[in-house]
Amino acid sequence: MNDLKALWQKHNDGELETSLVNMSDEIWQGGTIEEIKAKVSNEMFTFHVALNMIGNWKGDGWHYLLCEGREFLPYIPDVLDKLGLEEMKQMFDKTLSVFPDFAQGCDDKTYIDVVNFLSNPRFKVSDERLNAIPKAERVALCNAFSECVEQLDNLSMPLWAFNAEAGGWKNVLDYLYSCMDNQN
Repeated sequence: MNDLKALWQKHNDGELETSLVNMSDEIWQGGTIEEIKAKVSNEMFTFHVALNMIGNWKGDGWHYLLCEGREFLPYIPDVLDKLGLEEMKQMFDKTLSVFPDFAQGCDDKTYIDVVNFLSNPRFKVSDERLNAIPKAERVALCNAFSECVEQLDNLSMPLWAFNAEAGGWKNVLDYLYSCMDNQN
């Protein structure tokens, strides 16, 4: 499953968003995000992450992606770069810089603590490393996280909102068409 053109031709049967969802669903049949990455071309993987990134953003914004879309986070900077969204990539990187260093390799329970810690200074967390951070610093980190997420959403809105060009899928379509042109 490395041929984006064939996948597009198979699923491009009417409504754009339905076609894109069906393409993503077929790619997801390849397994977890790591298994898919190992099985498909770089172009197909970028397309898949872009679809899921934008689709999840359309549902609940960047806060949701950062909290619930953890498996995508390592791949988003490269995808934003390939979509030509440098300002958004810089803001995404700035947002990740607010996370404690240990958040990248931590288990799911600790990651939930981290996002709760950053989401609201009043949320209780069990991780001792987080609890050792003074309240004033935690408030500052929460504010920084909130501001970064808001800025990410503000950058995304004109591109990915339902009332944006191509229903918010223009970045994905431009990437898809570029890949298909390169396949010829």
